[in-house]
Amino acid sequence: MIQVSGTAAAELAAAAELAAAAELAAAAVRVSVVLAGLVCLSGCGPAPEQIQLPTLMALAAEQPAGEVDMTVPIADGAALARGEKMWARCATCHQIGVGARNMAGPQLNKLIGRRVAGVPDFAYSEALSELEMVWTASALDVWLTAPYRTVPGTTMSFGGISDSYDRAALIAYIHSTSAGSDDTL
Repeated sequence: MIQVSGTAAAELAAAAELAAAAELAAAAVRVSVVLAGLVCLSGCGPAPEQIQLPTLMALAAEQPAGEVDMTVPIADGAALARGEKMWARCATCHQIGVGARNMAGPQLNKLIGRRVAGVPDFAYSEALSELEMVWTASALDVWLTAPYRTVPGTTMSFGGISDSYDRAALIAYIHSTSAGSDDTL
């Protein structure tokens, strides 16, 4: 057994207390940083529902008569795979590809370049039917962010996709999946 002098024992006890106090202080700092971050996140900037989104009506007003940009960004395999996963959220109401038909929502073949509310024999909301524009990648990007906010009065009951990468991947997937379809409008 090792014997420690009274002074050494006191120094060891003081060092242990100091280490415990330092550990406690570090934990307090970590908690403070987390709490400060939460306060900032809750108070920094507007809530998502307060962010001003362009409406499709505003985009329609900006869309020139005649030539409309039908470019869809090229997506790599990873983006198309992500788009396919995002499509699962759409597939409950929409179809694409050969044999696609209208369901709760219209079929989405050849969507880019198609007139908004342009599928024959589908009962669109009055809000969408009144839009005089065609679907472009940028219009779809705005629409998919929050349909009910970009076209007030739409009957599409989909909350939207907040992530811009997910929206772009979904648009590329829809375009790539329907582009070669035999179904035309």
